[in-house]
Amino acid sequence: MTSDKMEPWQWPEAHWRRLVDRVRAGRPLRPAQWKDGARCAVALSFDSDHETNELRDGGESIGKLSQGQYGNRQGVPRILEMMHPHISGFRSRVWILDELIRYICAHAGVWFATHAEIVEYAKAHADR
Repeated sequence: MTSDKMEPWQWPEAHWRRLVDRVRAGRPLRPAQWKDGARCAVALSFDSDHETNELRDGGESIGKLSQGQYGNRQGVPRILEMMHPHISGFRSRVWILDELIRYICAHAGVWFATHAEIVEYAKAHADR
């Protein structure tokens, strides 16, 4: 059975990845090693699964798939702003994030950086 005759949840991974990859920005950034030999880089973020609705419905529209990129670039930063107690007007669950960051930083081999610093490092050291 070919991918066009299958339900979206039956598609082979290669098929749905090909669709989603058409709207991805840039090359993969996979450094062979993180800064100062850190064992890993951790990104604290939301996973909004922006592409899943279009894929679930069997769609392959570049336009609809790329609409999900708005959430990655604009929507999630706005969500984070709204969580801030100075914006929301009440104490939120941000303290949980503070505790997680303290826990992570208490371990050896952790490089604590902004997203921009991680991207710059990854771009400079990515496998080509």
